Amino acid sequence: MSPALLCKIIFRCMTAKLKFILILVADRDFFPDETLTKFHYIDEPGFRVHRYHLHPYRKHHCGIMVHPGGNGIVARALKAYSELGRELDSLADLVSFGVAPGLMIFRLLVSAGAGGDKELFAFHDHVSIIYLAGAVIMPVSAALRLAIFNLDTTQSTNFKGLPTPANALAVITLVLSRHFSGSSFPGSLTDSPVFLLALSAFLSVMMVTRIPLLSLKFKDLKLKGNEGRYITIALCAVMVAVFGMNGLPGILPVYIIVSVIYFLF
Repeated sequence: MSPALLCKIIFRCMTAKLKFILILVADRDFFPDETLTKFHYIDEPGFRVHRYHLHPYRKHHCGIMVHPGGNGIVARALKAYSELGRELDSLADLVSFGVAPGLMIFRLLVSAGAGGDKELFAFHDHVSIIYLAGAVIMPVSAALRLAIFNLDTTQSTNFKGLPTPANALAVITLVLSRHFSGSSFPGSLTDSPVFLLALSAFLSVMMVTRIPLLSLKFKDLKLKGNEGRYITIALCAVMVAVFGMNGLPGILPVYIIVSVIYFLF
């Protein structure tokens, strides 16, 4: 095994752990106190997990969604391309953008359905099983999505189905809006089990559909060929500028609507 490939594997495993932890604690109420204390030993460059929350809080949640491209940059710099690297990348994406958001959905469902009083992962009735199923479908769909993507050579420039980072983005932006918008509307959504189950089902179905969606990776900065990407970014920027944190949950709907219109016309 070449040193470059070894560096790629180590980097991929380290970033998988980092992304998983950062997403998992996106909701400061996700863990009960006695669970969160298990993460005291973590002290990566730039952040430290404390008993009740993660500092610096906002910076990492904004950065987490652009993080998936970091391993690609390292791979190109090291010229470490391999089938093993691709599979490791998919495994890390599954944990980061499938399992972690699914756990967040489950925790929100438990809080919404029982006022936060029910013990986490304790199943005493059929409602808990429904909540578990509503959350499990997300990582299962993410795994199918990643497997299809690895085998589909037609998705090199655009996507067919919702990419897994967009799935995590939908959940994280909702939680961030709930905590920082100062509005009761995001909270009314996260406190509704019906909405959370519908959201999980919608995102899961979107990941395994064949609906064409834009890839926001730019090969060049020219307007021609990038019209849909620029329109998506502009609309999202305007929405966040106008509505602030309340506009964050609207990013995914804008992305899907612009993509559908772009490929139809």
